[in-house]
Amino acid sequence: MGWASASYIFDPVAQALIDSGATDELKTRVLADLIRTLKDGDWDTEHESLDQFAGDAAIVEAFRQHGVVIQCDADTDDSSCELETGHAGDHRDWQGKTWRQEDNPVREHAEVLQPHDVRLPGTRQWQVHCPRCAEPSIDRGTINEDGTLSQGGDHEAVTVHPDRDNYDGPIETRGGYVEVALYCGAGHAFQLIVANHKGAEYVAVVS
Repeated sequence: MGWASASYIFDPVAQALIDSGATDELKTRVLADLIRTLKDGDWDTEHESLDQFAGDAAIVEAFRQHGVVIQCDADTDDSSCELETGHAGDHRDWQGKTWRQEDNPVREHAEVLQPHDVRLPGTRQWQVHCPRCAEPSIDRGTINEDGTLSQGGDHEAVTVHPDRDNYDGPIETRGGYVEVALYCGAGHAFQLIVANHKGAEYVAVVS
């Protein structure tokens, strides 16, 4: 029988590290050691704790070091993919059954722009998730053709495109637009677009 109550040990420690402002390196190192110890004790609800802290890339990495990942969960028939979300190649379930994934799939609206409940007067916020895999850990930057990461800061990641007459923008609008280059923790690059077209303002993600 598994050790479900181990989450009551892991979760407070993880939250305490976050609240204390611990560096990503420290969080990963401390929590990876704790995960190893708890798994040695037959912890079997680790995915519940991973889900709780899925927005923290350092904690996700600590779990990843012990084979616990945010699963893809793509479905076919009665099977569900157990590989890490954003994986390359075919899907695979726990029995080894494989099936092809769609070319460049895009998640539904509600998975990509999720309401963020921050109670500031006069504001409404949404958190952007990866349009390919719904990964919540997002940073600004671009992925180069050789797979390396280019982190040039906001002056490279954010581009303001002026008004133009052609419908050649990323979402086929005619007016000017703002483009923010983003990438997720699984390595998918995409753009956040804010554009105006004929008196209407649009927000889009383009992968």
